[in-house]
Amino acid sequence: MVASADNGTRNGGFMNCTLTTLVATATASLTLAACGGGGGSSGSSTSPTTPSASNGATLLAQYTVPAAIAGDVVTHYTGTFNVGNSGMLSNCSNASVTSTTVVDAPDVVVFSANGASLKAQEVAADLFEQAVPQIRAALGLPASGVAFDGTTKISLCVDQSLGQSEGETGTSVTGQTAQGPAGVVMQVMSPDSPNFDARYPGATSYTDGTVGLRYFDLFRHEGTHAALYSLAEPFGGMDTWFQEGMATTVSQLPMGGKASILAAAQASDLLTANGSGNDMSTSYPVYEATIGYLTSSAPGGLGYGLTNIPTFIAAYKAAAMAACAQPIPNGLIPSAGATYAMPLGDYNVCAPSVPGMIDTRLVAAFDQAFNATFTSNGAPLLLHTADGANSLEATLYQRLSAFLP
Repeated sequence: MVASADNGTRNGGFMNCTLTTLVATATASLTLAACGGGGGSSGSSTSPTTPSASNGATLLAQYTVPAAIAGDVVTHYTGTFNVGNSGMLSNCSNASVTSTTVVDAPDVVVFSANGASLKAQEVAADLFEQAVPQIRAALGLPASGVAFDGTTKISLCVDQSLGQSEGETGTSVTGQTAQGPAGVVMQVMSPDSPNFDARYPGATSYTDGTVGLRYFDLFRHEGTHAALYSLAEPFGGMDTWFQEGMATTVSQLPMGGKASILAAAQASDLLTANGSGNDMSTSYPVYEATIGYLTSSAPGGLGYGLTNIPTFIAAYKAAAMAACAQPIPNGLIPSAGATYAMPLGDYNVCAPSVPGMIDTRLVAAFDQAFNATFTSNGAPLLLHTADGANSLEATLYQRLSAFLP
């Protein structure tokens, strides 16, 4: 969903998630990312395993709110759900349909919109808190601290209107994540949404079932996007294939067979710079397999390791900072979003001035960091075909063919 623009930037799409019966589907952007236990303030999962009926209403009715989560409820909360100039359109940004009661948990503040119930907020807080330690462990992040940068909570909106269809835009999506003006913002389809049954047919629990396809995995997927954005803040960007490949890897989305992955890799170029618009039902497995190739120590893999991904993101952030940090000129009062997480006296010239826009300097910074990080057969592995002959984009089919069992 990233289209060329005529002003030197790219129009950022959303990192969305729509889970179908068998696979998840999504897209990516500068400030938006897409879909997705144990631990956090909630302790272990308390969702039932054998409801009398397989539907969202029954799951929610039988869910027991953990005492710690119930204790995190705050009425008349004065904070706001702020998407800034990200590409996210969220009903939690509309005060007329957003509750002032939130769940202010250790790593997340959960808002609600369009009538999503307090219990639905509590489910979301519980599942997110269960997802956080899994994501931290997968990426080798410290086990303690707040959310993923160690200090800043994620803002999460639950909305009954999401998940209306299997599309990729508006209320069709089941989850989105964005780099907001003062931290990461997420929204997911509420567990009391009338669309829950269609998105998770036959679900008997939030946390049991096929790993990668559970409602819980929506939080692992979106939470992975939140972690990546937190590590890179205040910069968004990061190519679609990387964002979605990481999220599907950490949430353990079933990839399918080698033949279908190779067919999708051969049919179209899926590694274009911050490109999207692809059929995510076929792109997701290719993205996940690509992350596997880069990080796995299995035969044919490059063995970089998931726990080294934060080092790669640090290189991206440094390149983005070098390209985007400029001293604040006399007389200019930059927006709060343009100074967030920037060195004192500097502002972020790559911050989106139009909702969803991705500055091309961020695209170049990601490319630069990749080319300086990964190696293959003793030589730098370049990312894009334009970078040189030994590029991942140009040789993806051959590399996946040799890597996948």
